[in-house]
Amino acid sequence: MSLSLRDHLRKEIPPERELFRWGPVEGKVFYADCWFLPMKRFNNSFPPGWPSCLYYVENEHLTFLLGREEIYSSGEAMFVRYILDDRSFEDEVKRYSEAVSDLMTVWEEMKHIDLTALSDSDLRARFISFFNVYPKAFWDVGYLPEIANWGGERYVSRAIRKRIEDESTFHRVFETLSAPEYPSFYAEEERELLKIQKSGMKGDELQNALEAHAERYSWMLNNYHHTEVLGVESFRERMLSWTKEEVREKSERLDQYHRNVLAQKRDTASEFAMDANTLKAADRLAYCVWWQDERKSYIMRANRILDVFFDEFASRYRVERSDLPYYTASEILAFSREGVTVESTRVASRKHACMAFCGDGSQELLYADGAEAKDLYASYVREKAEDVNEFRGVVVNTGKTTGRARVISSPREIECVQDGDILVTTMTSPEYIVGLRRASAVVTDEGGMTCHAAIVSRELGIPGIVGTKIATHVISEGDQVEVDANRGVVRIIDSDQ
Repeated sequence: MSLSLRDHLRKEIPPERELFRWGPVEGKVFYADCWFLPMKRFNNSFPPGWPSCLYYVENEHLTFLLGREEIYSSGEAMFVRYILDDRSFEDEVKRYSEAVSDLMTVWEEMKHIDLTALSDSDLRARFISFFNVYPKAFWDVGYLPEIANWGGERYVSRAIRKRIEDESTFHRVFETLSAPEYPSFYAEEERELLKIQKSGMKGDELQNALEAHAERYSWMLNNYHHTEVLGVESFRERMLSWTKEEVREKSERLDQYHRNVLAQKRDTASEFAMDANTLKAADRLAYCVWWQDERKSYIMRANRILDVFFDEFASRYRVERSDLPYYTASEILAFSREGVTVESTRVASRKHACMAFCGDGSQELLYADGAEAKDLYASYVREKAEDVNEFRGVVVNTGKTTGRARVISSPREIECVQDGDILVTTMTSPEYIVGLRRASAVVTDEGGMTCHAAIVSRELGIPGIVGTKIATHVISEGDQVEVDANRGVVRIIDSDQ
């Protein structure tokens, strides 16, 4: 007798267990399901694979949830087996590079294809061909750095703690040794825009340079909720907003990033007499941190391609455009092949709430919609903390500062962040970069030492504390907050409430 979804959840992700949460962030069902659909195949190819997990979408916000100990244990086994082993590491990086090459080929082709001019059969064939690239081939390997990062964090932390007992020193050493050697894609974009600013180009030459820049980075604010095409003016406005001093400081920091990281790693390894095995593990972890972050740039592009297809599907086949992001990935594939649509009542139910589960005890993904999904997820909702003025989290970049809190629940609110504010949110993603560049510190509910906020806070040189679990529940908009990332403590100095 097969178990119900509720039984699977109770058995494999019991609410009383310590859980890892990714989100909530803005998101819709289809984009999340593209991430979920290939998971079973990945787990078969890369045992032990992902532990039992679920995603939940309610009111256009997405949360991914699974057992914390399970992700650390499985991730560590995979880090050792596929990342530390030289042959496996080289093979999987090569496989992933091939999948990215195929995706980028489609990305370039789509710039020159008019979908409206294709026949029905050609349109469907082209979509199915792309679907075999993304999500299928891309995620055949694309999950690896993410789950390996969890295990790598534990593996490297344990090795460092054998030599270092002091907590603040440990955080400094871990930050240094696990820092990616190369800048993130958003840092690389800013460096290229700074070069245009400093070039002195004017008139048509400047316009052409900005157009080329916009074409290369038009996808930068895409996410799991929607996509948009950034035009020339968005980059021009940002470039013109910089003072001469800001241009100098930003350029210096980004131009010296690689050299500084290598020097800091070398000096730290020497200072603490780190052994070769620890240094190798830290280097591989640093690569996986960079790999996972770089992966986002391709997901953003893929989501844009999917949206272009959705626009044509809606126009040609007279389906509601707003309904398509609430199809599952399998349903979109069936729609593209055979024109099979999902009942409007079910789509409406999913717009209210949707849950999907992938677990060891089920051969297929299991779904729940509407009131059923909301009821199933209710036991995972955290109770709000009260009367808390000081709390702790995971230090991802040291430093200490005080400022006004900006509590952000969506990237659409990011423009509210002003210079010197403390950015407080559930977790960050690439769309938060505008606010992060202005913030004097970042504090999140979720995340670990290799999360997005960790990467960006290190690049920007601002204090970062993540994984607090309660920051957005106890800090209110406008509170004066002290972020002491030397000790991992966040303190509310003066409440605005």
